[in-house]
Amino acid sequence: MLTAASPYLLELGLSKSFMSLVFMAGPLSGLIVQPLIGVLADRSTSRWGRRRPFMLAGCTICAIAILQLGWARTISGWFGGGDGFAIAIAVWSIYLIDFSINAVMSTDRALVVDTLPPSQQEEGGAWAGRMFGFGSVTGFFV
Repeated sequence: MLTAASPYLLELGLSKSFMSLVFMAGPLSGLIVQPLIGVLADRSTSRWGRRRPFMLAGCTICAIAILQLGWARTISGWFGGGDGFAIAIAVWSIYLIDFSINAVMSTDRALVVDTLPPSQQEEGGAWAGRMFGFGSVTGFFV
């Protein structure tokens, strides 16, 4: 999905020199979000489990942010904003997508460890990786 973000941001009017600041989202989200969500999920006492609420919230935020990214120019128009506001919405959306995907991935990995016995954790992690890869490829073509 984010492979198409560079041409889209350039089409909105973002300069190439600021493009690297946008794509710092990935490393920042890995550095900040995964440990933070891990600590919060470890301490969670939700009746739905420790990990599932964070997974659901991450998926919901990601879906909303993807829609927001695609409709950035339209949303900007609703508020009377110009191309600058559309760029800000698109950049915000990319950060939300990266941060929410990292939240889901970290809780997914922890859920495998929480629910499977040690003898099956390696295979469970491999299946989670396969499903993530399959979803990424499918999402690219969608």
